[in-house]
Amino acid sequence: MPAGSLFVKSGCSRVTQATEKAKTTLENSIDQAENISGAASDAIQSAIDAIVKNWMDSHPAIFWLVSHPLIGLAMLLLSIFIILGLFQALGSFFAEGWLSILQIPGKFIQGVFSRL
Repeated sequence: MPAGSLFVKSGCSRVTQATEKAKTTLENSIDQAENISGAASDAIQSAIDAIVKNWMDSHPAIFWLVSHPLIGLAMLLLSIFIILGLFQALGSFFAEGWLSILQIPGKFIQGVFSRL
């Protein structure tokens, strides 16, 4: 075997070993990243679950509305109609009040001229 061929084979085996070592290191890094990512994801999910559970325990009416969506929707529509009716009643009350206030000078003048 010529000396140059031995040098090429030695260089190729070193490159192959370096490539395998780099590949193994990369695979280990990816596995560690996946483990860290999974642990972080589990921690965040458990924290959010705990917050939502505490909030639902503190607000049972909201939990009931979420559990009964059709009844909740009916109650929401009823509430909207009641509020709209209240606004309409307030609007007509103020309209009649302003009309009465604006009619007072006319009634006063009519009363003064009717006595003359």
